[in-house]
This record gives sequence, structure tokens and C-alpha cells, in this order.
Amino acid sequence: MKEVVRQALLDPRNTWSIGTFGAIGEFRWDAGEETLHTDALSRVTKRAAIRITPADGIKIIAFETLAADGKSWHNDVAFCMKRTAEADKPHVVRELGPDRDALREDQRDAILFDLGVGIGHVHMCARTHDPDHIKIMRSLEGLSIFSEQARHLHADTLRAQPHRVMLSPLGRLEVYQEIPHPNGKSPEGPHTHLIAKSIASGRTHAATDPIPEGYQPILTLHPGSPWRDLLGHEQPFSDEKDAAFLALWNQYALPDEHAIAKTVRETVTAGTAPRPDVWPNTRRGRTTARVALRRLTQKRDANVAAWASQFDNIPADQDAELLAE
Repeated sequence: MKEVVRQALLDPRNTWSIGTFGAIGEFRWDAGEETLHTDALSRVTKRAAIRITPADGIKIIAFETLAADGKSWHNDVAFCMKRTAEADKPHVVRELGPDRDALREDQRDAILFDLGVGIGHVHMCARTHDPDHIKIMRSLEGLSIFSEQARHLHADTLRAQPHRVMLSPLGRLEVYQEIPHPNGKSPEGPHTHLIAKSIASGRTHAATDPIPEGYQPILTLHPGSPWRDLLGHEQPFSDEKDAAFLALWNQYALPDEHAIAKTVRETVTAGTAPRPDVWPNTRRGRTTARVALRRLTQKRDANVAAWASQFDNIPADQDAELLAE
């Protein structure tokens, strides 16, 4: 794990996240951006910081999910840990005291509060020096940030602009950029999301992610997309970026996804007409197979068009099995 992390942290095209479904922080840095501190497993900039602490018992899963445009896909590498009852904390505000582990020295006397919106091993916190914000947070000790007593918290958070700190057994991610006002746009680069409706689902990750039962992702690497730049703008397909991710996928994808992709590649490139009998019968299997078709399309395989017309002609969010659930 350590070498995977070390190499990935060196590439500014990669993004990292720590979070759960609805409460997440993201870190990335730009080539040429001023770095306040860096070593093999951490990086601190003026916008954000990350420190990764490798641990035993981590299951690494590389996977792909469909993009809604009908031709591309997303790449992710999830570092997962078994979820335990002991890891779950009450969904209430808890003061954690001065943040002695802050990645910026000037923040180590700031007060850290667990917001009570994380799940299992992952926690979203706020850190501040602001005395008025500290007073409000202390008044909410043991209460939900979505409670009636916390109705003034959002407005004061926008005023005080506390740092957001994501904690997991694999390290911490800190975001210093401003929280946008209502109807505002998240800043480019590092940012956080806190979405009450998604948090209420109780999920640790999206339903489309193939995380094994009993595990939760506690750190995720989002490798540079072969389709888009860091701002999400479409660009010509990058074989180099795709090959970089495939090196991870070949090592860390789930075995059944390896088998599905291999079957699709070999059957299509052999010139065989579309065969429903080789098409997967699970939603996740079909996702893997459809990504394989889309990758073959980029390789200009002459036979792939017929397969894509039959099996990859519905929106990613309208898979028949998904509609049946």
C-alpha cells in the first residue's frame, strides 16, 4: 500500500478523498502550486493538506463506473477496512479539543469538533480559532447539527469559515478553502460536501461502488481521468492515463471483474456477433462489461459497434436491474 500511495501523491493529476456518502472532503494539488510541506506520504498547500498513514488489514479495490455521457467512465481505487460496531459513534457534535495533529503548525491550538455526520471509521470535523463559533459548537455538544437547536449553525459557519478535517484510520485530509454560500459554487480544487439527504441514507459509499459486504472505503484515490482535465473539461482520450490506471486495475480489481472484462474483450475482438449468453446478469457485471466495450471503442475495434448498439445503449442510471430494485 505504501508504494501505491507514494507514487500517486507525486502526480498532480490525481485527486484524493476521505468521506462517506454525503460527507466527504477532496484533496488535490496543481503542478506549480506552492507547497508548504511535503514528504513521501503527505502534502500541505495553502488550500488543503493530506497525510496518509498506511495500516494493516486494508483491502485495496480498483474499479470503474459508467459516466452518463454514453462513452466514458470513471476510475477509482478504494482503500477499505472492515466496518465494526466499535467504530460507530453517535451522530452528534463532540468536542475533541485542540487539534495537536493538525498538518499546519499554526492550527494545533485550534479547537476540533466532530460534526457527527460520519459513519463507521470516517469522521467529518470542523476546526476553528473563532471564539464565537467555538461557543456555538460547544452549545451543541451531544446534539445533531440538523436539530432545531442548531438552526443558527449554518449561518455562523459561513461567517467563521472553519477548516474542515476528515479523519480515518488511514490519515487525515484538511480543507482550508472557503465554504460557498447558498447557491454558490464550490471552489476549484480541494473542497468538501455535506449533504443532509445523502447522509440520512446511512451509506458509507455509493451503491454503484463494488465494495464487499462488511467493508467501508476509508480513503479513495481518483486517478487522473483519461477523458477530462481536473476541471472536468472534456479532452482527447489519453492512452497514457488509461494505461496508468489499468496497471492498478490489473493488480487490485475484483477477480470476477477481471474475468468479465477478459471474456468481453476476447469475444468481441474475435469478431463474434453479439451474444446475450456471454453478457453478465448482474448490474455490477454489466457495468464492467460496458466499460470494456467503451475501452474497445477507443481502441477502434471494428466489431465493437454491433456489441455497443445492443448492450451499451441505455443511460448509466437506467440499468434494468437498478430500475427493479
